[in-house]
Amino acid sequence: MNKVHQPILTDIPLCLRVGVTGHRDAALAATNRAALEQVVAEILLQLSRGANNVLWRYAGIYSGNTAQLQVTSALAEGADRLVAQQALNAGWALHALLPFSPLSYLQDFESQTSKNAFTALLDRAEVVTDLAFDHDTAQLAGYEAVGKVLARNIDVLIALWDGKPARGPGGTASVIDMALQEGVPVVWVGLSDDVPVQCISPSLGIIQQAPWQIWLGDYVEKTLTPPLESTNVLESKELSQFVNASPGRFRKGWLYPFFQWCISGRIPQKTDFLQSDVQDLTLREWQTFSENTAAEMPDTQASAVIHQHYVKADLMASMLAQQYRAASILNYVLASMAVLMALLGLLLKDLKLVWILLELSLILGMLGNTYIGKSHRWHQKWLDYRLLAEQLRVARYFALIGANSLKQHRLISSFYQAQHVSWVNWYLTAVIRSVNLPAGQLNKACTEQFSLGLTTQLNAQIVYHHHTAARAHKADHRLHILGEVCLYGTLLACLGYLGVAVFAGTVTYNVATWVTFITALLPAFGASSYGLRAHGDYEGIAHRSELTAAQLSDIAERMTYSEHDLASLLALSELVRQVKSTELRDWRVTFERKALAIPG
Repeated sequence: MNKVHQPILTDIPLCLRVGVTGHRDAALAATNRAALEQVVAEILLQLSRGANNVLWRYAGIYSGNTAQLQVTSALAEGADRLVAQQALNAGWALHALLPFSPLSYLQDFESQTSKNAFTALLDRAEVVTDLAFDHDTAQLAGYEAVGKVLARNIDVLIALWDGKPARGPGGTASVIDMALQEGVPVVWVGLSDDVPVQCISPSLGIIQQAPWQIWLGDYVEKTLTPPLESTNVLESKELSQFVNASPGRFRKGWLYPFFQWCISGRIPQKTDFLQSDVQDLTLREWQTFSENTAAEMPDTQASAVIHQHYVKADLMASMLAQQYRAASILNYVLASMAVLMALLGLLLKDLKLVWILLELSLILGMLGNTYIGKSHRWHQKWLDYRLLAEQLRVARYFALIGANSLKQHRLISSFYQAQHVSWVNWYLTAVIRSVNLPAGQLNKACTEQFSLGLTTQLNAQIVYHHHTAARAHKADHRLHILGEVCLYGTLLACLGYLGVAVFAGTVTYNVATWVTFITALLPAFGASSYGLRAHGDYEGIAHRSELTAAQLSDIAERMTYSEHDLASLLALSELVRQVKSTELRDWRVTFERKALAIPG
């Protein structure tokens, strides 16, 4: 395996997160414990080798010299502790995910030896996340919540399982099912005498065609490898350009804000011209959220890390969107002006050479504008950066309660091989994978405050989408009116010419020339108006914004009347993710076809 040298150093460490589920000591008693420990140690070794091989090959991409290897365990008796101890022995970091407070959780363990073992492992955990369910009234709900949070925050699940169906919520088979639904593969360690190991793929089921070591190694490599193989040269270039890009101080594409002013009434803002103002605005919005919500949370580090990546993606996406849109508008303006120059040659023949030179300059300007935009890939970068930014926008909120899920992105990696998705998908998953579960207690006060803060953010998004829909409707209507004015103006000119020809008998040369000028120029302007209307898809934007606002309003209302507990928030977070994913998919499908081009 050759080392790949790439000058793209990111600030993202390579992380591999492994979860554990399995039966307690009574169910493991019939199996040779030493054999179980040996098998688990071998599994962890295979995972560690796979992760460190990727890091070694792509040392110019990931930051750090060693892979960050994490095992997340509920530290229950039996499988949880066995895997946790083996992970610590192998130098892995231990993250404890507890259904109850440590003091309440001790009630689950009868012997003092078991309680001491729990406390010893808890003391060695780098991160302890307490879901704070009530042990007396919500014991099963606590176990189930641990399974749900675990499945969302791991890349591989090790299951010490007897193969029997689930015996209740949060049981071994139940957690395995949750992981598979999240797109997480399961390494199944059987409890028979020979301790068999099998891999279960979310899409393929139990893997029969290859030894588990080979399949697991391939999975780790595919999961962690950046899009930098020889077949993905374009993605490698796009990733490098994003990592090394700087938003700069000033925005380009100043034509677009003034165009918006004309067609939608939106007055140009300082943020349309200065990147620093945009960054300040984003910072103030996040500080407001942090002061009102994140300050009440036990741990905000993961959210802050994701926010830093979001800021860059958002600034770059906004800048490129303005450049691309301004370039598209400029092409239509230049095309219309080129027609005007050609027609002025009919009216002012003495200056024919001047008009030809001006027309040629306009055409060359249009060609140059298109070439520059395409060569710098403004359109594609705008789509990629905006897709990344919007997904990071949501992820930074859900990181506060450990509710981020990579399910959708695992499906993309498996089934959607289009080149333009790969680097964005890798970057997003690498960022989310690099942050920890929140350390501390997610008690009722935290979840209530989080619900309030998220509702505020949803309401802000609802207002934004309503304003976007209103401006889009206005823009579409004004461009439609402009097109109709040009059409009816042409019709009146034609009817006027016919009227003069019929009633006057003859039409002077000057009149004929002016009619030709008008009936050629107005359709050209009308066609440009229609082209701008179609290219901007203003009616589609209005429809999508209204639909998204309605869906977010429904979620915000549900959140207002929900129990504000972790289980409800996990379910509602999935609804928010689905709405945003649908919005982004529809938006991307629409604008993917609207690359910068010469009007024609």
